[in-house]
Amino acid sequence: MIAWITQNLATIAISLVLLLLAGLAAQYIYKTRKRGGCAGCGGSCKNCPRSCTGGHKEAKRL
Repeated sequence: MIAWITQNLATIAISLVLLLLAGLAAQYIYKTRKRGGCAGCGGSCKNCPRSCTGGHKEAKRL
């Protein structure tokens, strides 16, 4: 078992880093949506095909 872990340590480390980044991205999107902002929106809703309903509410940066 220890031999397998040492042989695959790089893959395990990269997977953990990617999982952490995905979790942080999901947390940012959740917090932005909770504050009334549009996740992934640049702020010019009149040009956006997925414009925010009810106008764009400015979301503060974390």
